[in-house]
Amino acid sequence: MEEQLGGKVGLSDKLKMLSEKLDEIVAAGFQTDTEIHMVSDSLDVIADTSDTIFGITEFMKEKNMELKEVSDYHKEEAENAVNEICDLIQECQEMEDSLEEDKIRQRLSEMILHMERLAEFLSEKVVSGYEDFVTVAEGYEHDVEMIDHSICEYVDMSHDIQNVVRGLADSVDELAEASKNISKEFKDLLEETK
Repeated sequence: MEEQLGGKVGLSDKLKMLSEKLDEIVAAGFQTDTEIHMVSDSLDVIADTSDTIFGITEFMKEKNMELKEVSDYHKEEAENAVNEICDLIQECQEMEDSLEEDKIRQRLSEMILHMERLAEFLSEKVVSGYEDFVTVAEGYEHDVEMIDHSICEYVDMSHDIQNVVRGLADSVDELAEASKNISKEFKDLLEETK
């Protein structure tokens, strides 16, 4: 009978020790589950931020395209103005040659000189300025496309990681729940052996 009592006490101690270990496993499982959910929440924030950045790059691409179109339009308008001034200069030069009065010819000559300076200014400063702006806009467009491509890759990766973490969280949830149930069964068994 003492052997049976000693055997029951030994079994009871072992069951108690197993129950404590299972409690530790359950606690660790719930701690891991909490940490995984924190990681998952962080990944949600990262994904939302990435989506926001993606939206910003789309907006930047749209605005860059508008700026490029405006620059192209104004460059063309400036070129047309230069061509019209050059045509006017040519007409004035033809008229100058046919004028007999020196005073009018001198005034026309001064006007031609001013128009030539204006045409030169428009060609060198305005038209080339718009050309530079278009070049910068094209470079900017290239930069935005690179950012957009990088963000797309980043968003895809963050969504993939999110799916893995969610799957891991589900597995840990199941494991923690199973450990909790086993621990409860061991505690019930321990109570029965007392």
